[in-house]
Amino acid sequence: MLRGVAVVLAVVAVLVAQVSVIGRLALPGGGPDLLVPVVVTLSFLRGARAGAAIGFAAGLAGDVMPPSDHLIGQHALVMCLIGYFAGRARERAPGAVLSCAVACAVAAPLLSAGLAALLGDPRAEQAVLVRSWIPLVAYNLLAVPAVVWVIGRALGKSRPRAVALRVWGRA
Repeated sequence: MLRGVAVVLAVVAVLVAQVSVIGRLALPGGGPDLLVPVVVTLSFLRGARAGAAIGFAAGLAGDVMPPSDHLIGQHALVMCLIGYFAGRARERAPGAVLSCAVACAVAAPLLSAGLAALLGDPRAEQAVLVRSWIPLVAYNLLAVPAVVWVIGRALGKSRPRAVALRVWGRA
């Protein structure tokens, strides 16, 4: 129960920081999407099913935040996929949270752009996407280590530990 409240508070704090601080910075190409490393970290700590649910809820909350200029549910789908991928990565490689967060930080803008193009968004032109994808990925990659460390520390785990498998009674 207490960990669920901590997850909700972490997502709300990141959304408020995203809108009030990052949104007001005049960075070329936009700014980092702080929700991606938060969803990756929480999904890595909780697993694939919980990661998909956390990603969907966090993405839907991000969709309805005031400066939203896209279809509701678009960001929720992307965050749901990112959360599921991170949760599955935890099951496959328990010690790879940072590399998984980096992969998701690169993939999230591509997924968002692809989904916008599929939905017929007029701003999803190839020239605009190429011009804005590089700064978005760079900002996300700069934000990933700090956000992963802060969320991991806030939830009481500095990094997930690998599980030692026993083989015929030996550790």
